[in-house]
Amino acid sequence: MKDGMTRKRKIGLALLGTVLLVGLVHYCWGYYTSRAIEAKLRAIRDAGYPSSAQEADEFYPGVAASQNAGLIYQRAFLVFSDSEDFIERIYHSADSWPFYFGAFATEVESELTAFLSANQQFYRLLQEASEKKECRYEVDLSLGLGAPLGHLRGVQSAARALEIKVVAHARRGEAEELVKTMGVFAALVHSLDREPVLISWLVRSAILGKFTDALEQTINVCTLADEQLTRLSSLCEGLNKPELLARVIAGERSLGLSGFDAVGGPYRSWGKGLYLADKLSYIQYFDKIMAVCKLPIEERLRAGKKELAEASRFPLWSTPVSRMLVPARGLWRGSLKDGIRIRMMIAAIEIQSHKSRTGRLPKTWQELVPVHLESHRSTCSREESSHSYPGKRV
Repeated sequence: MKDGMTRKRKIGLALLGTVLLVGLVHYCWGYYTSRAIEAKLRAIRDAGYPSSAQEADEFYPGVAASQNAGLIYQRAFLVFSDSEDFIERIYHSADSWPFYFGAFATEVESELTAFLSANQQFYRLLQEASEKKECRYEVDLSLGLGAPLGHLRGVQSAARALEIKVVAHARRGEAEELVKTMGVFAALVHSLDREPVLISWLVRSAILGKFTDALEQTINVCTLADEQLTRLSSLCEGLNKPELLARVIAGERSLGLSGFDAVGGPYRSWGKGLYLADKLSYIQYFDKIMAVCKLPIEERLRAGKKELAEASRFPLWSTPVSRMLVPARGLWRGSLKDGIRIRMMIAAIEIQSHKSRTGRLPKTWQELVPVHLESHRSTCSREESSHSYPGKRV
């Protein structure tokens, strides 16, 4: 009898000891993880980046109403008219898209004229907005991941409308109007420069693609003066901003961190250790992405692939949390593609400029490179300054 009681007591004590040990380990794990998170957040703030949704909203600097292009853009989006779905039909029907190839079809030309006429106020507001130096759309990022970004749809529609107008000017030989509209187009791209949200950066990248597509086609169709080509080249150079990605990643990280604060239920109360471990892993993942953002753009793709492979091994216990991780490799490809687009367009403009000056296309690239380098020496980055070319070292 006594032996049985002693054995039960030992088992009970062993179970109690196990429970206490597990509780102690859980407490220590949570305590040290919490301290590590606090240190990470403090480092983020010390670097000048936001660590919460409220700070993200402040990170998107305010602009005086009289100087804010965003307010004018939003008015323009409201007056935009496409009751006949002209843009959708143009973009989704190869037979109705003659702008890039051949002359306007009669029926499309009449629809185009009606579309441009119906949107005179819209284009006028876009022109007015392009004359402002700063832009902040009316977005409340303090709402975190649920912040509405309705203006992005308007930005995309405006980009399509501007692309159509640019190509229309080119086909009609209206060179000066074409260059001015491209300036308005560039300002629309710039309107998203300071918005620290990943989806906004992706939209910027998409409309930048439309900008370069329109420019690529029009410089081959419309005869432009050398001065006009120089203005277009300057527009392209201003759009190449690989440093924006770090700002976007910082904003996206802070919005994701706000998502942790919104998480409730057993995951945060009973599974506090796992909750804190996920939060720390989330921050570490973005630390790796931020480190890659500081590399020269040519090195990002290779480094991003490595970081993504390492990040996939992070111990994320919550599926909603894992969905907040951004696709790192896609970002590097996107930023690299944007840079290549701009550089190719600058080279294409220089070729046209050479033709304008000499009356012929360059016979070899050696004819073009020295002229191109001299005209853009002031904008050459440190990373590019180590590049060498046959017979020419910068």
